Amino acid sequence: MQPQTAIHIPPCFMQPDAKRAIDVIKYGVITVTPQARLYQALSCIVDLNISGLPVVDKSMRLEGIITEKDLLALLYEKQTTSGLVERYMQRNVISYPAETLLEEICRCLLTHPFRRVPITHRGRVISVISRTDLVRVNVHKFLPLPTEEGSLGCPRDFTARQLMTRGLITIRPENSIGEALSLMADYSLTGLPVVNEGMVLVGIITEKDLMPYFYGDNLPPSQVGEIMTTDITTFSPEDSVFEICECLLHNNFRRVPIVKEGVLVGLVSRADVIRYILRNLTRLRHYRALQKVNELIP
Repeated sequence: MQPQTAIHIPPCFMQPDAKRAIDVIKYGVITVTPQARLYQALSCIVDLNISGLPVVDKSMRLEGIITEKDLLALLYEKQTTSGLVERYMQRNVISYPAETLLEEICRCLLTHPFRRVPITHRGRVISVISRTDLVRVNVHKFLPLPTEEGSLGCPRDFTARQLMTRGLITIRPENSIGEALSLMADYSLTGLPVVNEGMVLVGIITEKDLMPYFYGDNLPPSQVGEIMTTDITTFSPEDSVFEICECLLHNNFRRVPIVKEGVLVGLVSRADVIRYILRNLTRLRHYRALQKVNELIP
């Protein structure tokens, strides 16, 4: 499993006139083969913090995709990383030729739960385009123009507290859409918690909220507060990892905010849960075994 050098095309995420997939794709793509071991795919997804890997044959022809959601389900339900990718990959995959308009890819990523699509050239996978890539290539549309002076610019142990990410990047409701897009593009974020001055969570803004304004005549709102989602699923630091895992398995969002008395204190993502399960496989197996025994006791 390694990056495969495709056709020689310079990356240009900030190219203002980019219209087709070929205008923004990267030099290569990280893939796995159907015969690769699951732990190889798992290691790649966790280490690189990506949501999925194209599965290709030796000629780089697309055969499927394996996602972090597939691997999270496997770890949660079976507590194993044994087996081959071909057994768990999704075979029905949407892909696009390199000449496809970005607007068409944007519509696809808006209407489906997945975050990225493989890009092909002459039937071979050469790259992927994600929602984050579309954020990067469209961010310039939402930034102020330069001025003369320059640019403007469960068990007690199995709790959210054990795995939540702290030190979060957040945004305020009064901040501009351009500021939100800049943070997403610079830090490869899929969304931002929206907080007030006291770090009280008031909403969340995601790449999918912003994508309807990338193409076409829709005028974007001026402030984050006008477009943010306020109906948010949250958990407390003492909530069970298992409850969070169930939530992330049965919903299309990748992470959930952790709040204490309304104040945002962390985030837990699917990748965080995967890392936590891997570190605690023995303890988790023991706990799940006890659960099954208790279910048998009248």
